[in-house]
Amino acid sequence: MIIHLIAPKDKNKWPEIWHKCYEYWVNSSYQIKLWDDDQIDSLIKDDDLEFFNIINKLPKICKLDYFRPLVLEKYGGAYFDLDIEIIFDFLSVIDPNKIYIMGHPPFPFKKIKVQNSLFISPIQHSLFFHHLKNYFKYTTKKYSHIINESYSHIMPGLNIGEIAGSIALSKFVKLYKKQLSFIEILDYKYFNSNNNSINFCIHHSTQSWNN
Repeated sequence: MIIHLIAPKDKNKWPEIWHKCYEYWVNSSYQIKLWDDDQIDSLIKDDDLEFFNIINKLPKICKLDYFRPLVLEKYGGAYFDLDIEIIFDFLSVIDPNKIYIMGHPPFPFKKIKVQNSLFISPIQHSLFFHHLKNYFKYTTKKYSHIINESYSHIMPGLNIGEIAGSIALSKFVKLYKKQLSFIEILDYKYFNSNNNSINFCIHHSTQSWNN
C-alpha cells in the first residue's frame, strides 16, 4: 500500500511532531510518497487546469483538501495528515474491501462527523474518490465567493470547511452513507484523540496551514 503525505520541501518549516510521524513511515514497510506544493499543483493542473485556476485563488488549505480525494482517485492507497502519530500498525488488520475515514469528535461542531485527515483505501475505490472530488468541485464553486468576501473576518475554519474540508466531507458521507456500505468511520476515541488510554493513532491537529 502506498501512503500519501503532504508537506513543504523545506523540513525546517515542519512542526516538531511532523518529524516524528514521518520517521515512523520512513522506517515502516510501506511505500510512501511525500507531496510538496509544486507536485500538488501539477497533479491538479493535469487533471483540470480550469478548476486549478479557480481553487488556486482561495486560501491554500482549500487546494490541499481537494488534493486528497484526487490523489486517491489517481493512485489509490492511503492518505494521512503528517501530524498523525501511529501507535499501532492497524493497516495490517483492516478489511481490504472497505474505505476508512477518520471520525470527528462531536464537539464543538456537531455537524462535522468525519474529517479528511485520514483516508484508507486498501483496494482502489477510484469511483468513490472520483465522485468525492467532483462534489468538492461543486462546493468550491458554490462557496468560493463567500471565502473571498469573508475569510478575513468570519471564523475561517468554518468557511474553509464548506469548500473541500471536513464540513463538505461530512455532508457528502451523510448524503450517500446508505449507498456506501463499504465505508467505515474510525471511532475518534481510538484514532483521533490523545485523551484515551487505548489509541491506534493520535491526531495532534497542528493545523500549521492556519499560521
